[in-house]
Formats: sequence, structure tokens, C-alpha cells
Amino acid sequence: VFTMHQAMESRMFQEPKFSSTKSLACPICGQAVITSGNSSMPFCSSRCKNVDLNRWFNEEIRLPLNPEAEDEPDEYWD
Repeated sequence: VFTMHQAMESRMFQEPKFSSTKSLACPICGQAVITSGNSSMPFCSSRCKNVDLNRWFNEEIRLPLNPEAEDEPDEYWD
């Protein structure tokens, strides 16, 4: 049986370590994204994050609509 101290020191409770060779690209501008301490993830900057948000506001980006799905469940009509 693990004690809390042993469990916290075990590998299953350690933070995942990211490989320094793996890099992410900003979906807006394509620049490399710094993952550590970046409040704009997955974007490289707050500017790119706002560009993406503006695209959602202007409906340039939308979630696909399933025309076969009903708007309300039948249980509301009983």
C-alpha cells in the first residue's frame, strides 16, 4: 500500500515532461509556440488568440450543423 508521500513521488503522479524536440505551430501565423507559461495556448500570442476569437464572432469559423438532429428532445413535448 502506497502512502501519500510515496504516491506523490511515484512516476504516476509526476508532471508529464515534454520533449524539447517537439514543437507546436500557432494555427493563425504558424510561428513556434512556447508551451511553458503561455496563457495564449495553443496560440503564440494574445494577438493570434484574438484573431481566432474574432473569426468565431464573425462566423468565419462555425461548428458543423447536423440537419438530421432535432432541436429539442421529444420528452419536452409529452
